Amino acid sequence: MSGGGDAAGVGRQAAKNPLNFLNPDDIASMDILKDASATAIYGSRGANGVVLITTKRGKGKGTLDYGYSLGVSTITKKYDLLSAEEYVAAGGQNAGGSTDWQKELLRTAFTNQHNLSYGGGDASGNYRFSLGYLNQNGIIEKSGIKRYSIGFNGTKKFIQDRLTIGSNLNLANTQDKGVPISENSGFTGDLLGGDDQNQSH
Repeated sequence: MSGGGDAAGVGRQAAKNPLNFLNPDDIASMDILKDASATAIYGSRGANGVVLITTKRGKGKGTLDYGYSLGVSTITKKYDLLSAEEYVAAGGQNAGGSTDWQKELLRTAFTNQHNLSYGGGDASGNYRFSLGYLNQNGIIEKSGIKRYSIGFNGTKKFIQDRLTIGSNLNLANTQDKGVPISENSGFTGDLLGGDDQNQSH
């Protein structure tokens, strides 16, 4: 994934993660198929490999689960830059400003995540329903991701286990606010562009 901008310093966002609509709490396992094993099942679409994601299933007596997590992110080390006074003392020109742009752009970011699920099952079938909420702020101002997700899966056996009917549903609303990155960074250029975009799907 890469991002960039034009020579005028106007930023654009990096490519989005195509899997950010998935709630990690709903994932039971991930498997990677490569080479012949992938193409044998998926044909030419699996030529570069296949990622198989298996979601959690209900089992046993109906159980209600709730989980909450809180995270904190911060930059470990900032650049040691000259102040305006030190810059002038070193021979630089006084442009009349004294802004610490690292302080203006960077922040301590918090992540809140809630997950609620109910599921169960026996030899004749299983079911699982889940709700998820994620609010993850980025360490750069106005960046982050917010996601609301709903998931349901279930199976049921009929006719003395000769017929199995199953369903799998996942819905998500994702607001992904990335950081516009400019290719015009440097002594006179911009590291960050000025546009503020978000994406929902």
